[in-house]
Amino acid sequence: MGLSHKVCDSVEHQGARALSDHVPIKMEVMLKASTRPRRSYFKMEYKMLMKPEVLARAKGVWIDHPRWAKDKRKRWTLALGRIRKLLMDIRDEERRREEANGGTEERLEVARNRLQHDHSEEAKQLFEEAVTAQRRREHEEAERCRRRCKITWLKEGEASTKYFFARLEAKHVQEEMAALEDASGRIIEDREEILDKVHRFYEELYAAEVESEEMVENRRTVVRRINRRLTAAQNQLLEELPSEELITKIVMEMPKEKSPGIDGVMVEILRLGWEFMREDCFMMVHCVWDKKKLIGKDGKGVIKLIPKNDRRHLLQNWRPITLLTMTYKIIAKVIATLLKEMLPGIIDSQQTGFVAGRNIIDNILSLRLGQEWAQVTDQDVIFVKLDFMKAYDRVAHKFLWDTLSSMGMEEDTISRIKGLIVGGTSEVHVNGSFTEEFVIERGVRQGCPLAPLLFAMTTQPLMRALREEERLGNIKGLNIGESHSLLHQLFADDTGICITAEEGQFERLKAVIKEFENASGACLNLQKSIVMQLKPRDQPEWMGSTGCEIAGLGRSFKYLGVATSSPIDEKTITEEIMQKLMKKLKHWSNRLLSWPAKTILLRHVLAATPLYQLMSVGLCKDGLEELERLCRNFLWGWKEDGNPKHALVAWDRIAQEKLNGGLGWTSFRTMSDALNVRLIGRILEGGSAEWIQLARSFILRTLRKGSYQRECSQWTVQECLVFLPLTRIDGQGPTTAGRRSRNWKSANWKRAGSTQKDGDENSSRCNGTQP
Repeated sequence: MGLSHKVCDSVEHQGARALSDHVPIKMEVMLKASTRPRRSYFKMEYKMLMKPEVLARAKGVWIDHPRWAKDKRKRWTLALGRIRKLLMDIRDEERRREEANGGTEERLEVARNRLQHDHSEEAKQLFEEAVTAQRRREHEEAERCRRRCKITWLKEGEASTKYFFARLEAKHVQEEMAALEDASGRIIEDREEILDKVHRFYEELYAAEVESEEMVENRRTVVRRINRRLTAAQNQLLEELPSEELITKIVMEMPKEKSPGIDGVMVEILRLGWEFMREDCFMMVHCVWDKKKLIGKDGKGVIKLIPKNDRRHLLQNWRPITLLTMTYKIIAKVIATLLKEMLPGIIDSQQTGFVAGRNIIDNILSLRLGQEWAQVTDQDVIFVKLDFMKAYDRVAHKFLWDTLSSMGMEEDTISRIKGLIVGGTSEVHVNGSFTEEFVIERGVRQGCPLAPLLFAMTTQPLMRALREEERLGNIKGLNIGESHSLLHQLFADDTGICITAEEGQFERLKAVIKEFENASGACLNLQKSIVMQLKPRDQPEWMGSTGCEIAGLGRSFKYLGVATSSPIDEKTITEEIMQKLMKKLKHWSNRLLSWPAKTILLRHVLAATPLYQLMSVGLCKDGLEELERLCRNFLWGWKEDGNPKHALVAWDRIAQEKLNGGLGWTSFRTMSDALNVRLIGRILEGGSAEWIQLARSFILRTLRKGSYQRECSQWTVQECLVFLPLTRIDGQGPTTAGRRSRNWKSANWKRAGSTQKDGDENSSRCNGTQP
């Protein structure tokens, strides 16, 4: 049963008080025939509880729910079930009321026709009743739209609400699997075959592998290298019953508007009814803490497939996100909250993913400064970007338990984590239907609050193995100096490794990864891995036989979302940001946006688009001015011939605060300066991040040479040399750069590499001479 036809329906907002009624949204629906009945889980509409009368009924139902269940977990589940039944009844009542009022237009038309021929009192009364019913229906519809838009009065106009951005950015993401390609290359379009293939794929993916004695011994050897352990005080904190304050804080801080699991409970339901629900919630958490296990279907999840890219005919290009029950999420969030503060002490600083106090920017800066350090010190180093297939879904549970135990975690805490993971089941939601249930025998669920922390802990054995090989001299990284080296950087499963270009280095690296694969269940994908020389020179012969993609001279690739190439090309980075902004502008240029809507988009969307790149690599002055030019043109609009309109107000005036007559817009140059000042502070304060060690090495090298020759193009490092005192770096007392302090807030800074005017005091610094 293949594709029948496509229906395009223009969905227009009907409420006159909506934020963007003038924005047409196109929705495309793929219609297919199906013999399997569709079913869905009831989603509790929390907005129903926002009505005082409904909340009062819910409170009465909750208080009167049966107390005969001795198990607090079961009592909590039963109480939620009664709230679910109440909201379902209320929804059915509203539907019946809508059906009763559904014929108001027909009644009005019939009454109007009758009144034209019959002027009796009865006909006039029927006409007035039809008009009243129609007006009541229109009022209820407008009121429903007003509540949805969260706007009290029409005069408020556009506001910075989630609904506004959802309407504006709405472009239908087709989540239907129209076709799949099997192993033989055959295209499957039949709905039932697609459902069966998806079921087999994920059932095999989450099935545990049969371990041999050699694999067991290998796993023990790998986890034995872990040298960081939890303290007795930390274990005691994990063992204690969670306090009521902690549980309340977790419920109140959980993300809003998240899709619920099979129980249909959203966190907004708990917040609205927390006054009468909290005591049962406390008892439920404490009961799970003691029993170390969930009951019933609390551990069941629904896997929602999200497309990664446009190649949707390949099943591996769909990301599985598991929707879990509220009970599961509360317990997992409690453990994650307690464990999160302990991770920095048990996970090496090279892992920056999901560890408090660490940032993905550290990895990007380490690679960027590492490239320049390799050129300055003439080191022949290769950067290897490793790609692991389905990294989260392939974590072996036995490897996870052994890793937690090796980190000093008590058995009771491990048992509570097992209670969430072991024995859990899932089903996949595909094309409106559900596959059969299957057991999760390996992997950590994407969508679980605890999963990122557990995965970060499983990477510790790999990092220790790499350091051990470096200590033995089998693998060599980028030598920074002072007993420091840049060897590996991880952000969750995104792994970057620096090795020297000597013969056999890559083979030794593959041996270490292979040992980790056998122990953890990971699977390295060499076809998607990339190798790149940090310093452009003749390519070693062995690079062609690695099986990885080779990033040659000037060829860029994405590393953690940022364009990377050898040598560093700031023009490529600037063009990438420009393309993102132009794509957004092209999407919005055809919309009839009012002035308030444009100002919201300018401040909250366009200004945030290049923030990630500004934090990591920075941009030159010309690039920043080009970004602001695009924003100015978007604000004032374009003429019919395609040229931008003339600005009615100076851009400097627009960039002022609202109290001073501006829009509160923060210019990209000001934003860039502020972000770099933060990085300067981190350099001077010190830290364990490799990029900080690289920056300090650049500074010490420049000070020892006694000149201001530009060896590092990173603007942050240059400003450390020019504007800030460096006594804490060299330990030799005040320096020339230290004495040349300057108030950065009042300075009209020019970015390094930009065009300098004659007589500008910054020009001499950028040209490599001391003023």
